[in-house]
Amino acid sequence: MPPMTIVIAHSKPAAQAACRRILRSEKGIRVVSEASTDVEIIQACTTLKPRIILLHMAPSDSGALIARIRRKSPQTKVIVLADRYSEMGMLKALSLGACGHLITKVLPAFLAKAVRKVDAGEAWVSRKMAARIVDYLMSVPPREETTFARHSEYQVLGR
Repeated sequence: MPPMTIVIAHSKPAAQAACRRILRSEKGIRVVSEASTDVEIIQACTTLKPRIILLHMAPSDSGALIARIRRKSPQTKVIVLADRYSEMGMLKALSLGACGHLITKVLPAFLAKAVRKVDAGEAWVSRKMAARIVDYLMSVPPREETTFARHSEYQVLGR
């Protein structure tokens, strides 16, 4: 199996180095590029087509970069790195297509595991955030096109 390719996108070289250091000893994971600016990030995603991008996002970011990454490199999964917990920032990132969210202080303990889980098709959020997402989904009235199979459909399926 080819190695999982990762781009580290952070404006601080020390943070890039920390991510690289954590991932360096992981088998099957290869950091293929580091980027600091939006232009470098989009260029790395477009040319290298990484499986994962670790994208630092400040609370004031609009999230537009996530949407651009998803358009330019749809196969690349985005994990947002944030310096502090922001429920609204995390929800915004997830709604724009991010597959995971990590706070910087937990990177040593969880970065490698989060990368592997997201690469395997899972989402990565804190348990606190998972509960918030469920609360939000329970408060939103379902739309017809997003509802699960109706009773009559279950009968047709033999359930």
